Amino acid sequence: MLNEAANLENETRSDPEVNPETIVSGAKLSELTQATAYRIIRSLKMKKYLNRRQIMENIATTIQDVKQALQITLKEKYLWNGIQHNDLNWTTKVFLWMTIYDAYMIGANWLPGFAPEYQERSECQVCHTTESMDHILTKCQANRQAHVWQLAKKLWHEKTKTNLAITIGTTLASPSTTSKENEKKKCGASRLYKLLMSESAHLIWKIRCERVIQMEGEEIPSYKINNR
Repeated sequence: MLNEAANLENETRSDPEVNPETIVSGAKLSELTQATAYRIIRSLKMKKYLNRRQIMENIATTIQDVKQALQITLKEKYLWNGIQHNDLNWTTKVFLWMTIYDAYMIGANWLPGFAPEYQERSECQVCHTTESMDHILTKCQANRQAHVWQLAKKLWHEKTKTNLAITIGTTLASPSTTSKENEKKKCGASRLYKLLMSESAHLIWKIRCERVIQMEGEEIPSYKINNR
């Protein structure tokens, strides 16, 4: 039966109903490529993430923020499509994806099942509140987030004479909320918006990680933030 199956032509269905666990247990190591193994492992891990309530809450918050701040009705599929936009570099795409999936070890993710000394990592040591990504990107007093956004707002205003709406939702949706602007006069501003919002958020995240992990809480000087 296996030999017959191996000789069948590839099906064209985009969403075959195959149990990944069956594929894993029945895969021949001699014929298993690294790419195939990666896809199998990733699909199994994704099943664990897809049902997480926090993901749905993050998506709902993003859509709501975009509606309130930008008066744009954003569909979930456009959110995911936007993250794959070619204007974004790979590390920024990963950052946005990980944030929506609540996959970073921050905040409440340290609480269930961890020893007390690790649960302390759930709290921002400067602001003494739960260190969610929303807190890191838009509220924290220690991540130079206000300084980064100030620089971003200044650049955006010089380009468009308008103001940036900064929330966790508008940041995560920034690659997709201007994707329908096809007029030539808006293409430049649309691309700038994608890059400015997503790269500024990613920079704030990197500054936070450097401060907490590498610099043991020491602040990064403002002039270095300006240069970056």
